[in-house]
Amino acid sequence: ISQKEDARAQRALSNRLMELEAGAVAYANSSASGDKLEGEFEGMRVRQTVLPLKLTDAKGQLIEGLISVNVEVLWENRGQERVKAVTFYAYPQGTAAQ
Repeated sequence: ISQKEDARAQRALSNRLMELEAGAVAYANSSASGDKLEGEFEGMRVRQTVLPLKLTDAKGQLIEGLISVNVEVLWENRGQERVKAVTFYAYPQGTAAQ
């Protein structure tokens, strides 16, 4: 992978993380093949997977609303699919238990 291609994928990944943090993109699963990117990121796709986490607090009570988010940027180089990914935990606003 060229450094230029790797840097472009890293920017696409960073952009998606900022969109999630800003609320511009929902914490939801994308299509299995990913969403096509445009402009500077032409030829790349972003795929995101969201899973609820079943974690408990010190009292053994389930922490409601905590999710695991996996974001991948995919592209093809010399006939091979390349992937740059990050996984993180999130507690989106509006998910706190009442």
